[in-house]
Amino acid sequence: MAILKANYLPQAQTGRIGRSVAYYTWREGTDQPPRAWHDQDGHELGYDAAKEAVAEHAAEAAYTYRIVLSTRDAPLDAEQYAAVLGEHFDHYFLTAHHAGSHPHAHAIAFSDRRLGTDELSQMREHLHEFELAREHQLAVELDDERSR
Repeated sequence: MAILKANYLPQAQTGRIGRSVAYYTWREGTDQPPRAWHDQDGHELGYDAAKEAVAEHAAEAAYTYRIVLSTRDAPLDAEQYAAVLGEHFDHYFLTAHHAGSHPHAHAIAFSDRRLGTDELSQMREHLHEFELAREHQLAVELDDERSR
């Protein structure tokens, strides 16, 4: 089952958001940091550009969300994570972290209002739909390999 964890910082407390960008970028793992970031338009950003852009958006938005989007065994691509985030956020930055036991992405997203639990549940359900489709795709690929 897909997991979506979110917490937010009100605008007055976003001074520490740069530490989150640093942690997500440089966190140890087999996927070799530094990890690339992607914005809502799919553009890839390095650490410095992502940190600067996140700080600018956080200074303007009423709420800055830190979100973890996780699937059990089926890694998703940046476009799939973006589709989930794009349902409720106009501006966000994400980085995938597929090392370890559960593939996931970290996102920092901006909103002028607090999201309700129903909206976060919708995001989790959409993430789960992508997870199921990806699991099915992986099973078909495995069956194809076995039949060769």
